[in-house]
Amino acid sequence: MQRIVWLLIFFLFGTSVFGQVTELTEEELKAKGWKLLDPQIVVSDGDLQIGPFDVRDFYTRERFIDKDGLQISIYKADSTTLLSNYIRYSIANINGVRKIYDSYVNIPLLRRIVIKVEKEGYDPVVMAVDLPDEKDLKREKDGKYHWNKLDRILINRSIVTKQLGEASVTASRLQMVVRGDTLEYNVANLQLTAGSMLDNLIRNLPGAQLDKNGRISVNGEFVSKLLVNGREFFNGDVMVALRNLPYYTVGKIKVYHNIGSGFVSKADSLRSLRNASLTMDVRLKKMYRKVWLANMEIGGGSRTHQDWSNVYFGRFFVMRFTDHSSIGIYGIANNIGKNYSATHNGNWREMVAYGLGGEPITQSGGIDFSVDGKKTEVKFHTDLQVKNEKNLMENCISNQTFLSNGDIFDRYRFMKRSRTFQADWTARLEKDFKHFKFSLDPKISYSRNREYEEDQSALFNGDPMDRTRCASLDSIFDASRSDRLMDLLIKRSRSMAREKRSWFRTEVQTSMSFKLPFLKYDIPLTASVDYTRIEKKYIRFSNVWSKVNSYNENSFQATPWHKLNVKGGSRLSLFHYSKGDIYVSGSLSYNISHSYDDAERRLYKDDSEWPEYVPDMQTGYAWEYNLRNSYQTDKWQTHHRLEWITNVTLPGIRKGRTVEIGFNLPFQVANHRVMDNRNNHEQQLRKKYYYFTPNVQISALNNALIARYDLSTELPELNELLDIYDDASSLYQTLGNPNLKSSQTHRFELRWQRRKRAMAQWMGFAVRHEIQNRQHTQAMTYNRETGVTTSRPVNINGNWWTNAEASYGRALDKQKHFNLSSKLYYTFANSVAYANDREMSDLLRQTVHNNRIGFNASISYSKNERRASFESKVNWTGLHSAATNFQNMSYVDMTYSLSFTTPLVWRIAFDTDVNLTMRRGFREPSMNTTDWVWNAALSTSLGRTGQWVLRAVAFDILHQLSNVTTTVNAQGHREWWMNGGQSYASLHLVYHFKVKPTKKGIE
Repeated sequence: MQRIVWLLIFFLFGTSVFGQVTELTEEELKAKGWKLLDPQIVVSDGDLQIGPFDVRDFYTRERFIDKDGLQISIYKADSTTLLSNYIRYSIANINGVRKIYDSYVNIPLLRRIVIKVEKEGYDPVVMAVDLPDEKDLKREKDGKYHWNKLDRILINRSIVTKQLGEASVTASRLQMVVRGDTLEYNVANLQLTAGSMLDNLIRNLPGAQLDKNGRISVNGEFVSKLLVNGREFFNGDVMVALRNLPYYTVGKIKVYHNIGSGFVSKADSLRSLRNASLTMDVRLKKMYRKVWLANMEIGGGSRTHQDWSNVYFGRFFVMRFTDHSSIGIYGIANNIGKNYSATHNGNWREMVAYGLGGEPITQSGGIDFSVDGKKTEVKFHTDLQVKNEKNLMENCISNQTFLSNGDIFDRYRFMKRSRTFQADWTARLEKDFKHFKFSLDPKISYSRNREYEEDQSALFNGDPMDRTRCASLDSIFDASRSDRLMDLLIKRSRSMAREKRSWFRTEVQTSMSFKLPFLKYDIPLTASVDYTRIEKKYIRFSNVWSKVNSYNENSFQATPWHKLNVKGGSRLSLFHYSKGDIYVSGSLSYNISHSYDDAERRLYKDDSEWPEYVPDMQTGYAWEYNLRNSYQTDKWQTHHRLEWITNVTLPGIRKGRTVEIGFNLPFQVANHRVMDNRNNHEQQLRKKYYYFTPNVQISALNNALIARYDLSTELPELNELLDIYDDASSLYQTLGNPNLKSSQTHRFELRWQRRKRAMAQWMGFAVRHEIQNRQHTQAMTYNRETGVTTSRPVNINGNWWTNAEASYGRALDKQKHFNLSSKLYYTFANSVAYANDREMSDLLRQTVHNNRIGFNASISYSKNERRASFESKVNWTGLHSAATNFQNMSYVDMTYSLSFTTPLVWRIAFDTDVNLTMRRGFREPSMNTTDWVWNAALSTSLGRTGQWVLRAVAFDILHQLSNVTTTVNAQGHREWWMNGGQSYASLHLVYHFKVKPTKKGIE
């Protein structure tokens, strides 16, 4: 009744003090502003009028007002004193369409306010807004100050699309809910195998996958950032968290697109939406947020073949998280070449892939610390990681190079012992002032490497047909050499070498943004400076034999290198236009970079007899300075980049849909200068490049359909433009090319994707095409008599490729225990290269058509502590060329993997996986292989709270793990064997230190 009385008063007197929300004609609306007041609503009638209040759905861009259930509240900066929760709107009904002309509120003159936006079915948005000083405001005719620079506010839906499982969550049950753009997993009650870490937890999430490189994908989309309690951990090194964070400490996992808060400025909203990256935020249970957590593991055993040597593994991890700080410390030591425990569930495939890295003995560790100042609002983060590694690497490489006058074959075998130390330190300091934001990012990296190497190589005119790997090398270096191999032999060589190398790099990046009174948007500034120094000393003794001559080639070289980079840039938002679903913005950015690098090579040679061992670097030796191949090169490079950026939003065909167009139009200028001094001859070269590299992206259907084009330019390396002849190695000579031009790459992409988060379903289709003009390549020529290879950089046209792929995945049941994912792809590549045994002036182009068809599919089952998965990968490759010397190829690679994890009796858990790898279609029978790799583990938890875990591991039980990789392209065919990946059995003991949950700490 009270509301009706007030409405009658407004209607009779037409007062302009409060006005009303009514439907007027366009002419009436412009003539006067009606205002509506409800006594139950708090209204402030101060001297400052702010607006407009443009609140929209994040995806559909539908605008809301109070009639749509929108509630906007204005508070003082203390967030407790309510100033107003009523917004005045000016609305017209024109041809049946609602148009909002103005929306504002009157408040007292303040420097900061808090705005809270609420609407049923949407997540609330709370934001602080800084207002200008009174002296910076202009008083209008109505006697009030007006401030109309409030940006558009985008809100996300919070409706639960679908909830898994039962309403009451039982133990070992996982819940998944969809809240707008956020996918939330409640894993607090999930039970996994004892000893499981975060990596195994992620593998049990519906729609989530974790590959052998630690890359996480959710519903077919890769996660670009992994956070722990909203913070980066160890400078974004996801493997640290995956390997060391116990699964039982995690309460929730949120997956969302990282576009900032619900308040998005108009200038950046479209750009942020298109470039939004997927973030996974691991939220710890409350009981673990303010306590120290630790887990430690020791393990030992024996290899199960060859020398039966001992293996060991040890690690520890300590962390503490609070609402305002975090600290983490970890350490690892092992001799099985792993940076993670071999006992993690489902990680066997990572071991297979890493088994190609020799026989490393590794110690590594790190510390990470971050703090957010409660009062100072200063954020600080730093981390330090160190690694020490010794490695023994043995390789045997077989190459077949396609040439115009018949293929050549080479065999190469080497043994290398190395020792490496590496340390990396990073930090970040952030501070937000009233009208100024600032961040500082210093980084320091250092590494030191020592190597000793022995190698043998041979080049043949025909196929040596080795009976065993690199058997031809054993024969030609033996006293009783094979006559057949000697007839085919072009040259042979053997070498011994030592190397010392140190690398140091320091960098400081800073970014800031500030406001100017006459501009609406912040002005960002970025600047960085980095310095790199590399010191390398290399001593090598070689003996070379060919049918033409035989000689010793011994050399010592020192190659110091220094580089300094300075960069800076800014971006200015110039304009925006917004009306309904139409939005246009424009901004201009400028970046400049300047670099100077100083490279030097001091080369000494000697032809004395083959020594018994390689002397130390400090040992005196009768070296002769090699003037012809020693040099001093200085380079200066300056790049200017001026870029115009435009974002456009237009209404789509269907209501609530939009079409978004983004143009990036960068114009670049590069000034290059080089001064080279070698063999008492000085060269100076100056180059200036002007190039335009636009890119355009069009998206529709709420970013489900995206079309993209971009053009990139690669400038020639200054060293390659010099007119030089380098024969520091008598068997490998390099030439320069002053006529080398810049290359261009055109990229086209059309992508469609559709996701239904509630069903963990995704499907997608993509077509990509790339054309490379004037591509930089090395033209290679071979001298069949001397075995000398000559290389020269050239431009080549004709390289292009096309790719099409389709992917589909989803949960197969309502509880999401069964999950399916699949991908089908086809790639055609037109590969063009120069590689022949003619003169450099008479190069022969060779074109190879490369067809690849592949299909990957996996199905997984996960419930409680049981998990099973099956994965298959089938890839067919066909290579065809019209060249008479090229032998067409067609082969298939197949991989099948089956893994299974289940609890047994007496708290014992069993996990295993079997991997089958097959290769078929090669002409060489030895390359058509079938390898079975079987791994298994038994584990049990001990202690009153299960804080102890005992685990037995057997790796590569069948001794069939392959250490061979094969590559085929337009230039030739390569088979590469490396040591490592030996079978072993070990016993591991894990201890988890955790605080007993209290009633207060339970979520």
